[in-house]
Amino acid sequence: EARYDSKTRLAATISIFIATIGFVASQFVVGASALSVMTGWDLGKCYIITAVTITLYVAAGGLLAVTYTDAIQMILLLGGVVIIGVPLTISAVNSTGQTLAEALPPEYFDLGARGWENILALAVSSGISFFTMMDSYTRCISAKSAKAARNGTIVAAVAVVFIALSCTYLGMATKVLLPDSVNDTDALPALIIHVFPHG
Repeated sequence: EARYDSKTRLAATISIFIATIGFVASQFVVGASALSVMTGWDLGKCYIITAVTITLYVAAGGLLAVTYTDAIQMILLLGGVVIIGVPLTISAVNSTGQTLAEALPPEYFDLGARGWENILALAVSSGISFFTMMDSYTRCISAKSAKAARNGTIVAAVAVVFIALSCTYLGMATKVLLPDSVNDTDALPALIIHVFPHG
C-alpha cells in the first residue's frame, strides 16, 4: 500500500493468502512424511506434530526465525543432499552392479517425456510464484541492502540448480535401490534411512 495503493494491497493480500494455503500445506506434507518414515509413527500424528512445531516456531521467532531456518535448510540441502547424499547414493547404486541408465526405463532420461506443455506450465508457474510468494520478496525486502538482496538471490539461484540436479538423481536412484517400497512423497526420507549412516 505504501508503494502503490490500497487496492493493490488488498489484491496482493488475497492472492498471497490463497497461494500460501497450498504452499504451507506442502511444507506440512513434506515434514510429516519425513517424520513418519523416520520414526514409523502414524502419518496423521506426524501432520499434527509438524504443523504445531512449524507454526509455533515461526510465530514465536518471526522473520529472524525464518532467516535462521533458511540458513540451516541451505546447509542441510547443500551438505546433506549434494555433498554427502549424492556420493553415498552413487556408491549404493554402483554396488548393485547396474547403472541408472540400465535399471530405469528410457523415459526417465527424456526431458520432454511429461510433455512440453507441462514443462512450460511448471516453468511459468514457478517463475510467477517466485515473484508473488512472500517467502521470496520478504527476504529481498528485509535484506541489509539492495546489494545484499541481489547477491543473496544470485547465490540462491546457483545453489538451487545443484540441489535440483542432486534431488533428481536421488529420486531416480531411489527407484533403482527401493523400487517398490516407497511412494514419491516418501522417496527421499526412505533413501536417507537406506543409504545414509544412522547419525
